[in-house]
Amino acid sequence: MHNPTVLMVRPIGIINFMLMMKLFTAVINKESGMWKKQITYAVVLVISCLAKPSFAFVALPAWATYTVLLMVKDKDIKKGIQILVPTLPTVIILCIQFAFNFTESASEEHRKLLIKFGSYADFSLQQVIMVTISMCMIPIICAFIAWRRKEKNMILLNGILILTFGWLEMFLLSDGNHGNFSWGWDLAVQLATIICITWIFFKREINVVLKFVTGSIYLYQLYCGIVYYFMVYNLNDFWF
Repeated sequence: MHNPTVLMVRPIGIINFMLMMKLFTAVINKESGMWKKQITYAVVLVISCLAKPSFAFVALPAWATYTVLLMVKDKDIKKGIQILVPTLPTVIILCIQFAFNFTESASEEHRKLLIKFGSYADFSLQQVIMVTISMCMIPIICAFIAWRRKEKNMILLNGILILTFGWLEMFLLSDGNHGNFSWGWDLAVQLATIICITWIFFKREINVVLKFVTGSIYLYQLYCGIVYYFMVYNLNDFWF
C-alpha cells in the first residue's frame, strides 16, 4: 500500500467521530459522567494524530465550527469549553509537528514546503469542479435532500462540515509536492460518504428512487476504485 498510515488512521478516525458525536450529545443533554467521554475522546484523538494528523486537520476545524454554532444558539460558553478542552492535547501536538516540519529547525526538504493559498492543488478550476462532483456526488445529493427537508441531524451536519473543510484544505492550500492536505480530503470524502449513505438508506421518508440513484452512484464509484487499484497493480506505480 502506498501509505500504510492512512490505513491505520481510517478506523481510528471513524471511532473518533463516533466518540465526538457522543460527547456532543452528552454536552447538549447535560449528562452526568461527562469527564469519561472527554478523556476517552481526547486519548483517541491524540492516537489518531500520532498515527497521521490528516484526520485532525479536517475534523478539528469542523468540530470547532459546530461548537461555535452550538454556543451561539444556546448562548452557553460552558458547552464550548466542555467540547474544546479535550482537543487541546492534539492541538499542541499539531503545533509541535508544524514547528518541526516548517520552521528553521526543520530539514532542508521541509523548509522548501511553503503553504500557499489558492493553488487548486495544481488543478484548473474546471478540473476542481469535475473532481468535486465525481467524488462528492453522494454527499451533495444528501445535503440537498437535508436542506429541502430542513433536516436537523447532528451527525449529518458534522459529516458535511468535515467534507467542506477537507475540500478547502485540498484545493485552497498547498504544501508542495507532498500533498499532506490531500490525505485529509480523502478521509473526509470517505467518512462523509459513509454517513450520507447510511442516513439516506435508513431514512424511511426518503423516496425509493433517490435511494436507488444513491446506491447506483456508490456502486459506480466502487467500480472505478477497483479499476484504479488494478491499474496500480499492473503498472506497479501509484502515480500514473
